[in-house]
Amino acid sequence: MKNHKGADQIHRAFHEIALLRSANESHPSRSVTLRAVRAYQSKRFQETYHDLLASVAYGPACNFFLTEIYGDQDFSQRDREFERIAKSIERMFPRNILEVAIDLAELHALTELLDTKMAEAVESLGNRPRQVPLENATYAVAWLVSGLSAQRTQQLKMVLDLGRRLERITTMRGIRMTLRAMRLPARAANLSALQGFLEKGFETFSELAQLKGRSDIFLRTIEEREEAWIRHLNATD
Repeated sequence: MKNHKGADQIHRAFHEIALLRSANESHPSRSVTLRAVRAYQSKRFQETYHDLLASVAYGPACNFFLTEIYGDQDFSQRDREFERIAKSIERMFPRNILEVAIDLAELHALTELLDTKMAEAVESLGNRPRQVPLENATYAVAWLVSGLSAQRTQQLKMVLDLGRRLERITTMRGIRMTLRAMRLPARAANLSALQGFLEKGFETFSELAQLKGRSDIFLRTIEEREEAWIRHLNATD
């Protein structure tokens, strides 16, 4: 009998996301607060990495992280694809690509949890931002109230691990052809959003890999700046 450990990991991650979303939707203001938190985080990322975003060499990779990982857009379509046919992913994709899907699912689940906790912390301060952008001070105090520094560090580690896994598969022979060959089956199985993420990630890191050492420099820069940001928030007075 086939071991569906990978599928179970994906299913469990998106089950956790579904529970969090359901809980958030039951609170009238929570969804709005959550959007404010994510908008703040996305804006902060753009400011922290403005130089990389404007770079010819690093711009595509940085934009990939901003839109696919740190972004504030709606990932529900991709989530539904994961949740609905998690076991099919094991049958349709090679193991090394499946591992990328597992990393993404688990990172997404942790991100959903941390963003929810931040939204709860913002509301505990008496803030209901609705359409009003969060201020730096509000976010900083909510960070301390949430007590999630260790988990944010874990989130960073998972982001870097996902980046390194994407980097590794770009060096494997035949992966590009495998991904292209998956387009029609993925479309037939309603996996277009997942397929799009995998292809975009592959192409992005493939371009970096062609410039020796660039992907390592890029990921190290992410690590250093995010660790500095975490230290800054932990030191908030």
